[in-house]
Amino acid sequence: MGHPNYFYVDNRVKSFDEKINNVIERIDYYMENKGECKRIMFLIEDVQWPADLVKEKFDVTQTILKDSVLNYQLKLVKRGQDKNYTYYVKEKKQLEDGSFRIRKMFINASEYLATIAQKHPERKSLYRDRTLFLYQGRLYRYDYIPDKDVRVLVSEDA
Repeated sequence: MGHPNYFYVDNRVKSFDEKINNVIERIDYYMENKGECKRIMFLIEDVQWPADLVKEKFDVTQTILKDSVLNYQLKLVKRGQDKNYTYYVKEKKQLEDGSFRIRKMFINASEYLATIAQKHPERKSLYRDRTLFLYQGRLYRYDYIPDKDVRVLVSEDA
């Protein structure tokens, strides 16, 4: 798929449980063969949610403010549900040892509107429908990106 931590999971299964179990098997295989990893991402086809699955849905919009060098990125994030949002600036900086330092600075709605004017001129904001859920003790994040018709399932605590 072009990235070592991306995997594709198709719909050749009969149920949500089978689909998630395929993801869990892939995570377990990856952990046994590749070592420790905090996050593994899966490109998936559409999901049929079980009626009894407890989940939380959010709208997330990310806008790149600064992406001038490979080891530094500044994003503006709007996240919420039912027109109630939190706003923050997310700074990601690569350190000399290769690790990343990520800082979130929360801002108010007025600061968000003023800051969005600093948007990277060649980048569009990325909107996602985000769903978080627990399954067998693991946290998952499902993002649907309508502009690209892309669905990504992320195991947050692999």
